[in-house]
This record gives sequence, C-alpha cells and structure tokens, in this order.
Amino acid sequence: MIHALAAVFLSFMIASDAQGAVSLHAFLNVFAWMLPVVIAIFALVPQALYKPQVRTLDVDAQGWSTRIGRKEGSRPWSQIASVQAWEDNVIIAGRNGNAMIVPARAFDSAAMRKCFLDDATRWHRGTTTPSGSAS
Repeated sequence: MIHALAAVFLSFMIASDAQGAVSLHAFLNVFAWMLPVVIAIFALVPQALYKPQVRTLDVDAQGWSTRIGRKEGSRPWSQIASVQAWEDNVIIAGRNGNAMIVPARAFDSAAMRKCFLDDATRWHRGTTTPSGSAS
C-alpha cells in the first residue's frame, strides 16, 4: 500500500505542469513507470542496508544487548512489550514498535530455544531465576 501511495505522490509531482495542473493522460503515463520504480527501490533499500556480519545477542536479567560489526544496542526489559514464540522463532517486541526476530537457526536445538524463551520470558516478567537453576 505504501508503495502505491509513494508512486501516486511522485507521479502527481512529476506529471504536473508549471501551474500545478495534472492531466489524467500525463499522470497515467508517469504512474505506469513510477510504480515499478518505487517497488524496486523499496525492495533494494533493505538489501543495501543489509549487514553481513554475524549478530551477537546476549540476554540477562537486565535486558538484551546486541552487536553487529561495530554497531551495538541494548534495551532493558522495561522497554520490551513482549517476548513470544512465533513458529520456530522468538520475537522480542519493543514498546517503540520495533522487534527483533531470533530465528530457530540461532539455537543448537529446540531445547536450547525453549530454555532461551523461558529465561527471556521470566526476565521480562521481572523474575530473575534462570531456567534450570534452583528457585
């Protein structure tokens, strides 16, 4: 939907004459090539921003921290809206609307994934006893 809106906006801008008038014919001609261009740009930008370095994610009772190349980031659990399983992935959603997807391939086994999910969920809820530890 955002692709079409961007293409419509840009098509109006390009097809308008000096007085700001736009003919339907001019708009449709521009829109016919603008939509594929906008879709291509939307598809290529994430590829250009892709970071091929290995991402490291650490979670503990305080929150999570991550490192990818020279970039680092962290969030305390108080800034996390939810920790949940989705298919074979773990989703850590922030209160700001961003989310981190931890794919199944990040874990050596389903048991390790479950342990990670249990610990992260417990810490998010405010309990700091890791799974497998004595309570």
